[in-house]
Amino acid sequence: MTDQRSSLRDCLNSLFKVLAMLPLVAIIIAVIWGGKYLFVNFNVPINNVLVIGAFDNIKKQEIEELIKPLVVGEILSLDLAPITSLLESHPWIERATVRRKWPGGLEIKVIEENPIARWGEKSFLNDRGEILQIENNNSLSDLPLLQGDKHSEKLLMKTYRETNLLLQSENLKISELKQDDVGVWRLMLSNGLELVIGRDQIIAKIRRFLVIWKATLSSRSGDVASVDVRYDNGVAVRWR
Repeated sequence: MTDQRSSLRDCLNSLFKVLAMLPLVAIIIAVIWGGKYLFVNFNVPINNVLVIGAFDNIKKQEIEELIKPLVVGEILSLDLAPITSLLESHPWIERATVRRKWPGGLEIKVIEENPIARWGEKSFLNDRGEILQIENNNSLSDLPLLQGDKHSEKLLMKTYRETNLLLQSENLKISELKQDDVGVWRLMLSNGLELVIGRDQIIAKIRRFLVIWKATLSSRSGDVASVDVRYDNGVAVRWR
């Protein structure tokens, strides 16, 4: 009798466990069915592509033509990663964001690259010191020229930005910033004045130059050919 009661309890426990699992099973089935239903009903063909951004050097039509071969099929089945990669490989595009826009559209947001300076003879640098290869560059010929050893582009851009910020207080603009093979920095201003800076303490030397510029040289700027700021306690001025 005891064995029969124990067997009955085991059967009841098993039954209760099965019954307890039924809501979970029902939920799983509902999720699977609902997901399939949504996918079938919302996976509609792509019928609209919206391109947004500020366009100065690249046209919206060019972007639309660029991605056209990849924008095929249905909205949910479309892989967005290749579209993003293709856009960001364009020399004029810094960053691109691609997202689905229901019911059957894509929204593409594009941020253009911003060339800050020329790099060597053919390349350009953005504000992060990254090299840009831009074929259609006729409008960029007036950018300042940065020149240095290979892999020094980030250092050149950092130095350019810091130096340019200081010089702006006196309305002085950099036309060239170079670091030669032995590490000597030279700077050419847009007014034709050359600064010989040396190998180190660049910012401190620019500040020293500005003190002397404000005190004596600015009033005779047309007569100054170059200023050598490599000295610890002063500068050497070469007159025209």
